[in-house]
Amino acid sequence: MRCVVRYRSPDHEDHEHTVKKSLLIGRSPGEKGLRLTPEDPAVSSVALELTTESGSLRVKNRSSYAQIDVHHDQGVRFLFPGEALETKSSIRVIIPGSVYKHEIHVDVSGLKAEAAPTGTRPLIDLQFVIAEERLPTAIMLCAARFFPDRFGHALMSANDIARTLTERGYEVTPKAVNNKIQRTKEDIAERLEIYLDRREDLADWLIRNGHVSRAQVEDLMGW
Repeated sequence: MRCVVRYRSPDHEDHEHTVKKSLLIGRSPGEKGLRLTPEDPAVSSVALELTTESGSLRVKNRSSYAQIDVHHDQGVRFLFPGEALETKSSIRVIIPGSVYKHEIHVDVSGLKAEAAPTGTRPLIDLQFVIAEERLPTAIMLCAARFFPDRFGHALMSANDIARTLTERGYEVTPKAVNNKIQRTKEDIAERLEIYLDRREDLADWLIRNGHVSRAQVEDLMGW
């Protein structure tokens, strides 16, 4: 197994590390770690830990409070402080700061690739299925999480979702979009007793639990 980490900082410094056993990444990770620059107190001293073990790559969020985003072929997995996942695929990790988002590319070779990184997912989540008539709305709600360069960093509004879906042959109004989003949250609460108050909470939950993927956004948009 070969694992290479590449990082280009916002102040245009290029770094490359080969992970033999483990690599710490953050604001002040130690002499053998990868330091994220420019200096930013919002980034934890150790924000990310990469470990190669048992023929796979382990990715752990070591931040004090911030989530990190792990991007892969099937979409994105949000890791909250203390959470970890294992993968045999190349990934891209986003570590947020107060001004910049630090992008870490982790290239894994010499292993059979997976469809997506694996992680612990509560079995109960698998019992939830988005109703077919609400799925296009859910996909567009999550679209900005996968493609912020195309949709912006904020979630799309009901007006934008309705316009985008209408352009692709789905007859839906902004009011219907809001109703579908609300009904999806209610279904999750009724079936799983998980209460998601904000649209952002719903989008993150749907992505984190595999109900909406990057590939679904691409398919709906015809990319």
